[in-house]
Amino acid sequence: SQAGLSGLQAELNAAGTGPDGSIWLACDKGLVRLRAPATWFSPHLNTVITEVVVDHVHLAAEQNWETPHDRNAVTFRFAAPHYADPGAVRFELRLLGLSDKIIRTREREASYPALPPGTYTFEVRAFVGEEPRGAEWARQHFVIVPPWWRLWWVAPAAVLALVLVITLWFRARERRLAARGGGEDQRLRS
Repeated sequence: SQAGLSGLQAELNAAGTGPDGSIWLACDKGLVRLRAPATWFSPHLNTVITEVVVDHVHLAAEQNWETPHDRNAVTFRFAAPHYADPGAVRFELRLLGLSDKIIRTREREASYPALPPGTYTFEVRAFVGEEPRGAEWARQHFVIVPPWWRLWWVAPAAVLALVLVITLWFRARERRLAARGGGEDQRLRS
């Protein structure tokens, strides 16, 4: 019903394309021109990260997010509309922080089942043909937070606490010995 095309009876053997890419159809109501936006057929595809799934929880594709170390299974879903030939779309992807290696695929999702703590950037771009000439990367930045005991300040704090405990123990021991030794000196003098 959009654009008044509801109920048209097209003659399939009476169709053609114009020099601007328009499609002309002969139908029971006359000649109809269908024109798609040029971006639908552009060789430069706009890649979009559509969804992020972290341990079965669906997130909107935001720029930056964090997740704890024990929720580290991450899946990205992405798309790049190409109406001229949807089956020809290929993707290149990589996960910076894990590897710089670029992976080529026709799949529309990438899963990482057990990422170690760290800072990452997922990048994906779509292309048609053999090489992604001029294709822009779609990016998603995220952090897998390490457990508290692996934070940078925990080891120095533990060493400092150990030194403090040992120092207090030696001081208490010296006080006990001094108190015991002072009592023995008085007995010897008497």
